[in-house]
Amino acid sequence: MENQTFTNVRKLTTSGIVIALYVVILFMTQSFSFGAYQIRIVTSLYALSYLFPFLVIPLGLANFIANMLGGFGIIDMVGGFIVGIVTSGTVSYTHLTLPTKLEV
Repeated sequence: MENQTFTNVRKLTTSGIVIALYVVILFMTQSFSFGAYQIRIVTSLYALSYLFPFLVIPLGLANFIANMLGGFGIIDMVGGFIVGIVTSGTVSYTHLTLPTKLEV
């Protein structure tokens, strides 16, 4: 993945696919994804921002869109957007700060 460069069209396409996957998976698991206790399997997609840092904003946007379907209103949508960006941004940041090779 190091030598592969992404064009803007490819980044946009990948972002759209990830957003669509996020919303569809959350919709399929909405019975236990919303409510007082939330078990969101779909948040495992945040790990993709480790390999593809350009997915930080799209993952936050996906959380915003998904919370429109079954959240607790505007506070949940905006809060989920912010938490999604912070979480995927932190994952992306660890890729930049961790050493790529283990020194023995």
